[in-house]
Amino acid sequence: QYGTNFWGKADNNYGFGTSNIADNIKVAANQPLNISQHHDDLKDDSEYIPKYWETAADGEKVWNYVQQQEGNVTPKKQNPLSYGLSGLIGGAKVGYNYLKLRSKPYTDKYKHAYINCNAAQSGKGGYDVVTALSNFKEQQDISSGGNTIDSSSADNYANIIGRTLGTKYPDEDCDVLVQRYINKNW
Repeated sequence: QYGTNFWGKADNNYGFGTSNIADNIKVAANQPLNISQHHDDLKDDSEYIPKYWETAADGEKVWNYVQQQEGNVTPKKQNPLSYGLSGLIGGAKVGYNYLKLRSKPYTDKYKHAYINCNAAQSGKGGYDVVTALSNFKEQQDISSGGNTIDSSSADNYANIIGRTLGTKYPDEDCDVLVQRYINKNW
């Protein structure tokens, strides 16, 4: 209908009913903040997505955000030969990257995510090997008293974020991928 206000409060908005853009903007403004914003600058902790965390609760916030951004990612099935080969390659990458990153001054969560990302890029076999090794390490850290259950759970969120990124982007640089969501440096 010519002369009606398309998005205003007219009785007939070309079949779209009434709408109030100002209210929609207010709703959008209350959505979680961009992950690149550092949480120390914010007053209300419930509205941030941290790029580094020590607790499982914060790790879960980041993981939920990664799932929203990247979708539900699972490794593709492989035939037994390529599965075994990717498992060997993934396992070798875990050992190599662990030794390479152990003494670097990077954040703990970055190291966890990077190692898992790089191994998962090998395929489903690499994904499964790094999952098993990561879970074993966290169990050992709890058993030895090196980590609390909460701290190991926080590490596991970094592990799964890394595996998700490595699976979704098998040909991209894990350093760049991980830094989308996790601080590399302290």
